[in-house]
Amino acid sequence: MLVRAGAVFKGAPIWRWALYADGALGGVYSVLVGGTVLTGLILWSGGGAFDLGLLSALTTGGGLLVVATRRLQRRFGSHRQLTRLTWTLARAAWLPLVVVLLVLNLGGVAALQGAVLGLVLVSAFLSAAFAGIGNVAWFHWCAELVPASKRGGFLAARAQWLSFAALVALPLIGWLLDQSHARHADAVGFAEALALSGICAVLGWWLMGRVPSALPRLAESAGPAVRHHRGSVSARKLAVYTVVFQVAVYFSAPFMQAWALDRLGLSLGTLLNLQVIAQVIPILTLGLWGRLVDRIGLRLPLGACSLAKAVVPLCYILSTRDAWWPLLLTYLLSFLDAGITVATNAAYASIAERPHGNAQVIHLSILTSISASVTPLVVGFLVARFTSSAVDVLGAVFVISAIGRGLSGVVLLVPERPERHARRRPPAVSTATDPG
Repeated sequence: MLVRAGAVFKGAPIWRWALYADGALGGVYSVLVGGTVLTGLILWSGGGAFDLGLLSALTTGGGLLVVATRRLQRRFGSHRQLTRLTWTLARAAWLPLVVVLLVLNLGGVAALQGAVLGLVLVSAFLSAAFAGIGNVAWFHWCAELVPASKRGGFLAARAQWLSFAALVALPLIGWLLDQSHARHADAVGFAEALALSGICAVLGWWLMGRVPSALPRLAESAGPAVRHHRGSVSARKLAVYTVVFQVAVYFSAPFMQAWALDRLGLSLGTLLNLQVIAQVIPILTLGLWGRLVDRIGLRLPLGACSLAKAVVPLCYILSTRDAWWPLLLTYLLSFLDAGITVATNAAYASIAERPHGNAQVIHLSILTSISASVTPLVVGFLVARFTSSAVDVLGAVFVISAIGRGLSGVVLLVPERPERHARRRPPAVSTATDPG
């Protein structure tokens, strides 16, 4: 259900509305670079399974540049300024590709056709690098603006704006790409779609300029802190979960759109329209997840959602050209992604405000990037290498992904023994990784 107006929206200061609106821009941007559009662009430019794996590897591998975050934070002296700059650059990184596509449409140099694939990969890497640095700075900025007891509700509300904007953008961009394909003008269709990223960059820069760097910290009751402690996970368990979940997800995620396009015969427009479902459901459930995380912590919600995500790759295997209704279930299960989003974002903001939180957030981001970048690159190579064999390699990859997703949930759901952690290391902290 939606976040209650009295809890978040009623009487909200202007800076909150600015961050909610920037979240909406993030929703439009996520549609542009979230998978379907770039998958279509890769396939149109002559790429295959390996290139799709490389795209995913570069997108997540760009996050490794968060190692520069601490130096940049010292250089800028403000989490707000660093977030504002890097998020703007991440959205603007696609504009050179827009220019190349428009030149191709106007009958430009034929050699540019071969440069499109490489430019897509470079743009994805740069965009991910800037976004990764901005995300780390954002968690610190968020911690300086919103108290921990209300952070889940705030992040849920911002995510609702993101989902609603994506809900509007998905069918419009899908219609645009289908229309350009029907006119045999795919280059201009992709250019027009990605040009929206430049608009998001300009508007986002202006909106974040309306937000203060920090607000005075008010005293909070012990209740929320106690509930978060009970729902926390240790650093060791968190690291294990991060590796298992990221490897499992990126075993199959980069190839799901290609599976639907190639094996099920769906169009880009159909896929984008189906993703509308994946935006409506989070809008309705993000508020519930926000209150749940604020109340019981993150371990149980994150573990249960990760475990249930195991059915997603299996639904692709069960779908056929004549009966692809199991694929619809993957979009109906988007309420699990809503829970993962709220839990992990709140966790990052929580750990960021601790004495050594800056280094911890950076280390978690690096661990996530390594797991999520190496996996699709290796899997993409293997799928391309053994595609002609009698074994359905991609189908086997999806089964392995399902098993790994389930194991990641089990890692979190199995309770830890407090006395063991008391002897060997400080009390557990309420943290989690970005599931991607």
